Amino acid sequence: REPMRRYIAEVVTRYRSHPGLCQWLLWNEPHGGFKDHVPDNLPGWRAYLRKAYGDNLAALNRRWLTGYESFDDVPWPESVPHTAHQAGAWVPYRAELDEMNWRAERLTDQLRWIAKEVRRHDRRTELCYNPIFNIENQAAGATDLRGLSRVVDRMGASYHPVFWHSQVRREDYPGMIAAGVRALAAQSPGKPIELTEVVS
Repeated sequence: REPMRRYIAEVVTRYRSHPGLCQWLLWNEPHGGFKDHVPDNLPGWRAYLRKAYGDNLAALNRRWLTGYESFDDVPWPESVPHTAHQAGAWVPYRAELDEMNWRAERLTDQLRWIAKEVRRHDRRTELCYNPIFNIENQAAGATDLRGLSRVVDRMGASYHPVFWHSQVRREDYPGMIAAGVRALAAQSPGKPIELTEVVS
């Protein structure tokens, strides 16, 4: 994280007094929808499972229908089924859901770290972020809007109605955007909401 820390410090100290600065957009369209299954992330995944299951491996094995002997043996969800089943329709849904929750928590932790670094150099400028999973499937996007909202002062949102053309008529775009803003406001009690990006 050291390169990121240096970058944030240089940007914030350079622009924090600029008269045109009204907020720091901490992250453009963050979501945890990408599976980052690299060896370096496996210890974090296993540590999350220990915490989520209260260090009770038997509880995980009951939920996952598995028989692991140690949390250190638990793989990524796609490796849970027997190799003969991995190409088929059977998937370990509980393991997948746990992994989505882990990615959502990890995303919130990452945004919190960025906010903390910005606040080291600028304690007054408003902090904002703009998620994209507002009216879409938040679980699939591993996005915890309520948790993320606790990190910032204002919630933004990106809406791309042009990508909805197969599901929504053009005249309904404003209503869909309004529904998204209301859904975001419901997940962010007391926080101001803005449209950060609209592509129509």
